[in-house]
Amino acid sequence: MHDVPLASTAPPLGGRRTLSPTAWRPLALGVPAPGLISLLVVLLLAAWVGYAATERRLGILEPDRIVAIDDFPELSGIAYLPGSGTLLGVGDNGEIAEISLEGKVLRKRLHANRDFEDIVLLAHPDLALATDEQHALLVTISLTDLSIIEEHGIPAGFSLTRHKNKSVEGLALAGEPPRLVLANEYPPAITFFSGTSVPPRTVLLGAASVSGVIAGPSGELLVISRENGLMLLDAEGQPQSGWRPVEYHHIEGAAFVPGIGLVLCVDRNPGILLIFSAIKDWDALRHALVS
Repeated sequence: MHDVPLASTAPPLGGRRTLSPTAWRPLALGVPAPGLISLLVVLLLAAWVGYAATERRLGILEPDRIVAIDDFPELSGIAYLPGSGTLLGVGDNGEIAEISLEGKVLRKRLHANRDFEDIVLLAHPDLALATDEQHALLVTISLTDLSIIEEHGIPAGFSLTRHKNKSVEGLALAGEPPRLVLANEYPPAITFFSGTSVPPRTVLLGAASVSGVIAGPSGELLVISRENGLMLLDAEGQPQSGWRPVEYHHIEGAAFVPGIGLVLCVDRNPGILLIFSAIKDWDALRHALVS
């Protein structure tokens, strides 16, 4: 047996160490070494975790379900119908419809030359109140056949708008006894009407615009902005939270559906429902927006 001499590990004369072909080949071909690949993976994971944490810090709300409505473009306002477990929706093209939570239009009626922006149920079980922005009217809707049975002018004192077709975007009946609350798109504001003997009171809001408002059980208000998202106000109109952005823009209206959660509607073609199943009630909403 002959001993095989071991390769010398000492540097060559002159004190320089030369690289073997296998040492420099990966670098010459531009292929990362295994350690570099691991470092890149760690950096990408850290960036993703940082992005997710930033979203949480910003309070961006993401829906659990997104439902496209089969035959309803430009949906601008919704209300929950407790008797049937469905939604009543209105749109910019004069449409009023009953809509299932799966996005199916169950019945619909078209009112020509109308621009409905929001709708709320009245105490009478068969009536609702809607805003017709095109004519600056509040109209009473029969839920039996979705017809208009009465019209009223916008109450005096609601004159903030400075742009044509930029006026009443939302309405709510808040508190006990209920008082009318109207939302102005631009300048973004809400106005409280407490009766003929009390002057209306307007609260300006710091937002790009306001597109809707709904009332809670204690008179608090959820205000909706296409650009800014959601904000919670108390019964006097004082902010209880900052604006919380929503993943989707063009939000127009909202409703709470028992057992389902918060439902937002998006003015698109087709109209879209955003369902937040973790926000089951106003307590969960307060936690989501205030915390």
